[in-house]
Amino acid sequence: MQLSVLCKVCGLTKKAVEYYVDQQLVQPQILENGYRDFSQQDVEVLKKVATLRRLGLSVQSIRTILSDKTQTALLQAVQQKSTFLDAEQEQLSLLRRLADTQDWDTIRQQLDITDKKQTILFRLINAFPGCYGNYLRLHFARYLDLPLESAEQQEAFQTVIHYLDNVDFTLSPDLQDYLEQATRALDQQAEARIADNMVSAISDPEAYLAEHKDELEAYLIYKSSEEYRASPACQLQAQLYQLHQQKGYYDIFLPAMKRLSPSYSAYCQGLEAANQVFLQHYPNTSF
Repeated sequence: MQLSVLCKVCGLTKKAVEYYVDQQLVQPQILENGYRDFSQQDVEVLKKVATLRRLGLSVQSIRTILSDKTQTALLQAVQQKSTFLDAEQEQLSLLRRLADTQDWDTIRQQLDITDKKQTILFRLINAFPGCYGNYLRLHFARYLDLPLESAEQQEAFQTVIHYLDNVDFTLSPDLQDYLEQATRALDQQAEARIADNMVSAISDPEAYLAEHKDELEAYLIYKSSEEYRASPACQLQAQLYQLHQQKGYYDIFLPAMKRLSPSYSAYCQGLEAANQVFLQHYPNTSF
């Protein structure tokens, strides 16, 4: 197919197609007369490229999506876009405050907080697989709205960034697919409900255990069953725990997050205290 026909079929300009050829998203055959001959496969690829560009994705993101045989790259693009839109919304809110107050110093300080927060959140999406990265983004976002005032916090921030830039956290393909299916519906509202549930458990663990006694005991019975031990959920939990241990998540990342964020440190302390209460009621298990 000639370039002029291709442009009409794909809704692209000649300049855009030439750019995508230069970027090696497609590699048309070169005829003896020097003209490019685009195959039907090239047409299908460029239709996808045009769609993804209209959705605001970069060429690098598109390249990753086209080379991915699963839906993982597309889901990650969704999460990256969501993170970007959240950042845009925070900037819009600050811009409105600036227009109302003309308080440039306060807005500048708040921008510093927002920038560092988004730096961590974007890296969480890129460092951890698929929807798991999105869960961690939603989970940690609530603990990052704070200035980095001390040298310890500055050091912790650099430790977190270095860790996320260098960690190689890859699940087996079958468990990656299971994780995507299990967590695809997780959004900010769902994570908020999970967080609120944890806050309730931490604030008064005895009351929480009494209120949820039947469902907790049913869950513990299921976790000790052969059915659970043979399930993908059990395999996923075991592989996640192993990767967390091997990749320094418990020894490097979480301690740095605690040094970085006093509110996250307080949350972890509350979680540990609640776990001790839980162990008194249900020994040999964990909260």
